[in-house]
Amino acid sequence: MPTTKTSTPSGLGSRGIAPTRCGWVRKIGCVARLVLINGAPGSGKSTLARMYAEAHPLTLALDIDVVRAMLGRWLDHPTDAGLIARAMAVEMARVQLMAGRDVVVPQFLGRVEFIVELEKLCQQVGADFVELALLSNPQDLTRRFVHRSRHPEAPAHRGRGVAGDEQSTT
Repeated sequence: MPTTKTSTPSGLGSRGIAPTRCGWVRKIGCVARLVLINGAPGSGKSTLARMYAEAHPLTLALDIDVVRAMLGRWLDHPTDAGLIARAMAVEMARVQLMAGRDVVVPQFLGRVEFIVELEKLCQQVGADFVELALLSNPQDLTRRFVHRSRHPEAPAHRGRGVAGDEQSTT
């Protein structure tokens, strides 16, 4: 029965062998995946992303709100900041997927354009695309949106919304 090595002998990295969720395998032998966790604010998207990343070493938990918050004075330009953060996130995901490693994107996406962009990225790099939708009842959804906008839990949640998706211009 074949076994998967969890460490690499010296020099294997130069021959196209890299650590992935499949262990130390040739990059062509393992398909990376991008997992989009879509759901309302406060529904547990980021928590699930962190849990997945902890269970799958070198997985990138790519929170676009965090990327956006890294931009200087982003609150002064929330629409532009949201668009820049998304473009940066796509390129970060591309690098990770091309290396044969998973990406988890916890993000509320109310419109289909960015979902399609992520799916096209996966097609371009030969990665699997998985979308999970965390469902909430309408009362909880409304309460979470109001609470998050009035009391952001993290600096990345400040501003008019999360990575701009509920904003009409991103």
